[in-house]
Amino acid sequence: ALTDPLVRCMEREVAHGASLLRLVVEDLNAVAAFCRGDAKPTNELRALVDDFQRMRTPRPWSRGYEAPPSCQVIDAWMHDLRARLLQLQELHQLMTTEPRELPRSDFWMGGLFHPGAFITATRQFSAQTLGVALDELVLAVALDMDGGASGRPASDGTSDQRVEFRVKGLAIEGATCQAGDLVVSDSSQIRVPAATFYWTTLQALESTGATSSAAATSSGRELLEMPLYLNDSRTDMLAVVELPRSADVRAASFYQRAAALIAWNGEPEAM
Repeated sequence: ALTDPLVRCMEREVAHGASLLRLVVEDLNAVAAFCRGDAKPTNELRALVDDFQRMRTPRPWSRGYEAPPSCQVIDAWMHDLRARLLQLQELHQLMTTEPRELPRSDFWMGGLFHPGAFITATRQFSAQTLGVALDELVLAVALDMDGGASGRPASDGTSDQRVEFRVKGLAIEGATCQAGDLVVSDSSQIRVPAATFYWTTLQALESTGATSSAAATSSGRELLEMPLYLNDSRTDMLAVVELPRSADVRAASFYQRAAALIAWNGEPEAM
């Protein structure tokens, strides 16, 4: 397990979460002692009290990770942190008891402290599993808009051509998915209950009946490159992913609407 990129990534996530939790608990205990009169005021304590009175997340806390714009208020930030830590608690338990089951987990990617590192780890894991070079792999996504079985990988999520990972808590903007294909949408944001992220080679991806936007196949499906952002502020792009679209819909229609996937859909995932 020590050589498993995915396990190493999750171990770093757990360590980061534990460190941030210690900081929050220590600061809360210090403020409580100050309010009881058991601690002398310091500049740090005064700053914490001022932040709490103004319902702001203290800067030392917010430096722990990039929170979505909607979580700048302290109570929303605390709710978001709790959901992140609960996910890590479950993943840590799984790593301790059944580390080989980790790739089959449902990952709330937007709720990881370092989602970009998670994507890198899945790529490394997939390259090892498939026996190919890292630069041969592309990241594709299958969306499951109804949260049913269609968005979940079959068997253990691996084959001789692809390695799959289940991801939840996404949103899509400027588009939606119908019968497995992207179509344009005027909705500002639509939640995606479940999705399958999979690493594969471009050759294997095109053999499934989809091809680049330069030419359509007889199946009438093409691939669309879509940016994946951390949250709806769109300040941090995590990756560019491939999604199937109907050849009847021009790629330009999606780009005109700035269509994109969002890793954090606006509400912390219930664990």
